[in-house]
Amino acid sequence: MNTERQNSKLAMLAKDVEGKLATITATMQRVKGVMEVDYERFFRWHSEEAYRMNMCRFEYGRLHACLLTGDLDKVRQWLRQNADCIKELLLAEGARGYSVSASGLANVNALEAKRELRKQYLSMLDFIGNGAENERDGLNRESWLDAALKEI
Repeated sequence: MNTERQNSKLAMLAKDVEGKLATITATMQRVKGVMEVDYERFFRWHSEEAYRMNMCRFEYGRLHACLLTGDLDKVRQWLRQNADCIKELLLAEGARGYSVSASGLANVNALEAKRELRKQYLSMLDFIGNGAENERDGLNRESWLDAALKEI
């Protein structure tokens, strides 16, 4: 894949991640407003969402920093490593985490957020290609951008 095309893909991924971060930040500000007015309502209806969003915000921030390096191989390695790590975590997680205690609910929310992150990481890997041996014009199956455009 030529350098110009690699840079274009990295720029598109960076813009996508920036959009995700902006959406998460805006939603968290809205939820924070609910919390300040009516904590009970926040706790009942928004606390799980806020917990998952905070976890995703942190992870997307780390990904964004990696994207800003401009090194496609480093980004590819980061996405693979994190997707694999999440897969191992999801496979290893036992029923112990599925209790109704506060820590059990936090564990469930963390797993749901990580499952969504893994899905996004794999879509991004498909978009940039999993490596020279797997690339077919830089796309493997349907790209994350094509999928997003279909939803519009």
